[in-house]
Amino acid sequence: MIFVTVGTTQFDELIRAVDQVAGSGRFSQAFLCQIGAGQYIPEHCEHFRFAPTIAPQIAQAELVITHGGATTLQLVKGAKRFVAIANTALSDDHQSLFLRHLGESADIVWGRDPQQLGELMDKALAAPPPQIHTPSLGQAIIADVYGVQD
Repeated sequence: MIFVTVGTTQFDELIRAVDQVAGSGRFSQAFLCQIGAGQYIPEHCEHFRFAPTIAPQIAQAELVITHGGATTLQLVKGAKRFVAIANTALSDDHQSLFLRHLGESADIVWGRDPQQLGELMDKALAAPPPQIHTPSLGQAIIADVYGVQD
């Protein structure tokens, strides 16, 4: 299963791109989308808006597609394959900045254009799960965001 999460905001551009990829038949896996507050309702994916936790969906997923938020740290820490697409519509494009910095410390697959999703998914599925190459920075980010010390 491929799980998609956009958190509590809306990221219709990503959900629309996922729906397009799901409908293309390019991938054999089922898609499940957490669409948050978005307006776009996918036609080729099962979906829900919110849940108390998305941990079970992440655990079951072969690949997670997400925005450039804190979930990416959980995915790196859990050695889960993922694609992150920065939601550039948010103020000051902070998700691109965050993903660029995270990408300097870990082999993450990310982009700024939802239309690149299929290519990025191929790349993420072919690669091993991301690992942090700068442990002190990775641990500092995780500790700062989650209050967890390794």
